[in-house]
Amino acid sequence: MTWSHQSLPFSIPEVYEGFARAQGLMKVVDNQLILEFEVKEAILDWIKLNSQSIGIPLSQVESVTFKPGWFRDTLTFKVASFDCLQNLPKHQHGRFKVYLSRQDRDLSQEFSRLLQNQILDLQIQRLEQSPDGD
Repeated sequence: MTWSHQSLPFSIPEVYEGFARAQGLMKVVDNQLILEFEVKEAILDWIKLNSQSIGIPLSQVESVTFKPGWFRDTLTFKVASFDCLQNLPKHQHGRFKVYLSRQDRDLSQEFSRLLQNQILDLQIQRLEQSPDGD
């Protein structure tokens, strides 16, 4: 399955100290994790604060972890550099977490597996291209 035409809905609650939340879609295009989202005010929900699309090169993603939950599932990403997270509304220590609907559990698990495989493939390619194997 290729993810260039598939997207996975996600949310990021408690943005801006709990005054807003982000909702959007993520997909993988040309070795980049694309996050398209809009930030809405949390209380009235109809006040849209901004819309953004950010691309995180998969070469910067060190790990992705899927965790199922009772009410919602999560994907936690760890990146190599803060630079790729500048426009993400909520991240800490090079990590960010997105929440996924249980309705999309199968899709979320498949997305996570494929993303992990792509990250490993890129890491292997880097090692093979390295002159001394480091």
